[in-house]
Amino acid sequence: MRSVRFLLRILGVALLAFSLSSAGGSSTFAQDRSVPRFGSVVPLDTVQAEPFDLGRVWSLRQAPLEYFRESYGVDADEKGLRHLRDGTVRLPGCTGTLVSPDGLVLTAARCVRPFLSARMHGADPESFVAERQVDEQSLAGLHVDRLVETETVTDLVEQKGREAVRERMQSAAGRDQRVEIVLEEQGDRYVAYTYHRSEDVRLAFYPDRDVTLAGRLGQPLSYPQHAWDVAVLRVYQDSVPLSTPNHLSIRRTGVRPGDPVFGTGYPAKTRRGETHKQLAFQRDLHLPVELSLAANWIKSVRRNMNTLEAEGDWTDRLSDIRMKRNRLRAQLDGLQSDYVMDRLRARDRELLQNAGVEESTDGKSIIDRLADIQKKKRSLGDAYRAFSFLVHPEYSSATLR
Repeated sequence: MRSVRFLLRILGVALLAFSLSSAGGSSTFAQDRSVPRFGSVVPLDTVQAEPFDLGRVWSLRQAPLEYFRESYGVDADEKGLRHLRDGTVRLPGCTGTLVSPDGLVLTAARCVRPFLSARMHGADPESFVAERQVDEQSLAGLHVDRLVETETVTDLVEQKGREAVRERMQSAAGRDQRVEIVLEEQGDRYVAYTYHRSEDVRLAFYPDRDVTLAGRLGQPLSYPQHAWDVAVLRVYQDSVPLSTPNHLSIRRTGVRPGDPVFGTGYPAKTRRGETHKQLAFQRDLHLPVELSLAANWIKSVRRNMNTLEAEGDWTDRLSDIRMKRNRLRAQLDGLQSDYVMDRLRARDRELLQNAGVEESTDGKSIIDRLADIQKKKRSLGDAYRAFSFLVHPEYSSATLR
């Protein structure tokens, strides 16, 4: 239990230091709000593709270490990346970090909330602290995956197929292991990831629900919120706390102005590899439809929040869909920027010129063929706007799903 109390004290100091440095730090490190949100003011015909137009999310297997040194002054190496990978764990739809040698995992409260018992998940906010290790509460349905092995399997996948390779590797893996084959973000290799799954996960700390939600809707999408959206779990193996020597230690002083901050985890799929024409279709048809559906869903949820008994559950759902609406708005804002779209055009041109993109028998590159597909999809725009919601998992009939 001492490790939990120590962790909570350090968390308090770190969060306080972060909020103070953000509020009172040097303006050198503050966002320059005179600069447009999406790119600098330059003539659009001079826009060029840049090295990280696909985003600054990298696989730990292919991290640009020299770029880290030159741009951020971070002297990272392969040993440090392996330690970082070993200290990062996966939860259902979320990420956590091992922060002690005896299996403590730090994650977001929103990742734990769906698994709380009915007693803790009622309308009244309730916090939880396990005063002793025996007081830690089991969370049914919650599991933690730890990465134990990676292997490049590109040649095997090309010969035998992705699912066949996965099934063969899964049959050879241990009982508590899960094998996944992933096409890495650059699209040039298949990697088999083997995880060890722990299903005995217990709650050690969960703050008051209102505290975890404070400021959530107003937070910038790219940065952590200044609130205690945290929870602490402990992983057990054979009813004993899991030994985790490769954990990450929390720095007592927190971050300071000018410190580079990296986030590790298991991101959701993105559209960063799509072409200009594909993203233009998203801008003109898909995102506006999604925004309209989100707005209607918010209205429906508000109408249902008319009883005290339903308030807690519906408040969570309302918060989630409002966050989704904010993300959709940010995506649409970006794609409505002439600067961003010209960067995408420049990226496609550079790909055609320098990457040796193969042409089909009709003389068209894959980018040209993708553009033709988007043109055909646009011809069905009215039908798409009218009927796309019918198979949406949140808004449609269960029968249609």
